[in-house]
Amino acid sequence: QAGAYVEKNHGGSMQTSGRPDLTGCFRGAFFGLEVKVPGQKPTPLQHWVLDCIRAAGGYAGWTDNIEDVQRIVAHWPFICKLCLGLLRQEELLEGEALRCESCGAWQE
Repeated sequence: QAGAYVEKNHGGSMQTSGRPDLTGCFRGAFFGLEVKVPGQKPTPLQHWVLDCIRAAGGYAGWTDNIEDVQRIVAHWPFICKLCLGLLRQEELLEGEALRCESCGAWQE
């Protein structure tokens, strides 16, 4: 897709362990996405790497189905940096803010 740079990371002895399957930059933001076989979950090391990406200001998460990837791309940049859920605009007394419909986190 235009505006995207994506690398498919193939695991192996010459690569850093725990690195997400897909990394890149999409519409100006760094991301890491771990893609699992349906029913499988990331290892503790993979979770730690995803947490490090989030702590550095990037988007990170994992999925075990292609529909999640399509949803993330379709709704970018209204994606939660914590859980990759959808952000919804909510009115507040002092204006509007974005809140994740999955984890409830508020984001700028």
